Amino acid sequence: MRRTSEIRTTVDLNIAGKGIKLPALPEDRAQAGGIPECEAQTFVLRDFAPGRGVVTITARIGDKSIDLGSFDFLVNRLYHGMLSFGPIASRAKGIRYNVVDRNGTSVIEEETAASDWVKGYAIFYTAFLHGRRDFEKPLPKKLGARVHPTVGFLLESSKRNALVGLSLEGPTILVTVGLHMTEGQRLLGQPGLAVGSPFSRPAVELPTRRVVDSGLFLSLNLDLRAAAALISAITQVGS
Repeated sequence: MRRTSEIRTTVDLNIAGKGIKLPALPEDRAQAGGIPECEAQTFVLRDFAPGRGVVTITARIGDKSIDLGSFDFLVNRLYHGMLSFGPIASRAKGIRYNVVDRNGTSVIEEETAASDWVKGYAIFYTAFLHGRRDFEKPLPKKLGARVHPTVGFLLESSKRNALVGLSLEGPTILVTVGLHMTEGQRLLGQPGLAVGSPFSRPAVELPTRRVVDSGLFLSLNLDLRAAAALISAITQVGS
């Protein structure tokens, strides 16, 4: 076997774009001595898909385009909001009524929480009010840029509860405060009908109307990705 092509010269300096003749610059843009004046241009490139971003630099010579080179970079995914999970404490009790037996007599009883705070677990969605977020970058330094609107519901009874508030975002943890709205009941005003009054019929026949009870709620909730990882770790330890 023998090589028939030319031998590559290793001492030459090879630069992408070398040897390409660019259009002549106008006279008023040339410096004294005939040396063209360099000019810097800035190009804004946006809306890259997550993953590998590639940019190609091309020179336009007449009606031809010649690629001078390219470069690539990592593009992180942008998020409009985040899901979180955690316990809440609420002042909205959602009063309901039942019929119970007391000393052989059926009476009306109010079903409310024993304490002033009702506890439960909730799923939240927090929308990034100040633009899409890159989770690979640090949190904004300004406190106001880390406060976002949040909505959610209780896991125990999602159809009868709604949560609306504001969340302060921290690393994987959000502190949320807002209004908890829950379905409750009120006894219809009838003579002799009140809590503790005798009632011989089933609880479903109580003359009540649906109302919305509301109250302040507080929550310390985890980014759902961190919560899922925590639950998975606890499950593996317990198995």
